[in-house]
Amino acid sequence: MNALHRLFAGLAVVALCNLNAFATTPEQAAADYFAAFRNGDLNAVAASMHPDELAAFKATMLPVIEKGMAIKDPRADLMNLRQIAGEDGIDGLRAMTDEAFFARFMGWLFEQNPMLQTSMAGAEVTPIGHVREGDLAHVVYRMEVDVLGSRISQVTAISLKSFNDAWRLMLTGEVEGMGRLIEANLDMIAP
Repeated sequence: MNALHRLFAGLAVVALCNLNAFATTPEQAAADYFAAFRNGDLNAVAASMHPDELAAFKATMLPVIEKGMAIKDPRADLMNLRQIAGEDGIDGLRAMTDEAFFARFMGWLFEQNPMLQTSMAGAEVTPIGHVREGDLAHVVYRMEVDVLGSRISQVTAISLKSFNDAWRLMLTGEVEGMGRLIEANLDMIAP
């Protein structure tokens, strides 16, 4: 095989690899995300998120955590925000990667609400399909969870955005609103 043939063969391999790199569908990416939640693998959950979303999450939540840790009123301790920082303190949180910060925060959230973790562990998620909107894909899925002994089924959607030939999850409105809710509770304690 001469050099030109080797070059074309190499380019063909690269092209095939690039085609397969985006082989994961939005539905599969969403299913992997929910499987990571179900398994309690918060590092995998964080890895499935879009990097811009993780950066925005940290930029939103870090000041809220810092504010909560600075409040001297013992009622602020009821929210256990210091647990997120742990021995690392606020400087340690600042130094964390966006993925590590997100995983740490979600671990804290599960500790604060064990029923959430139990519900997610037993959740069955079935992707139904997706709708494209530019570089976004909105995956419609059915989630069935046990809540207080009752099986609840809900059809909803989650958004993903393409990143490096893969689909990554966007934050949901509930997660975005969490920072505002925590901050509002802190404002009631120490205006």
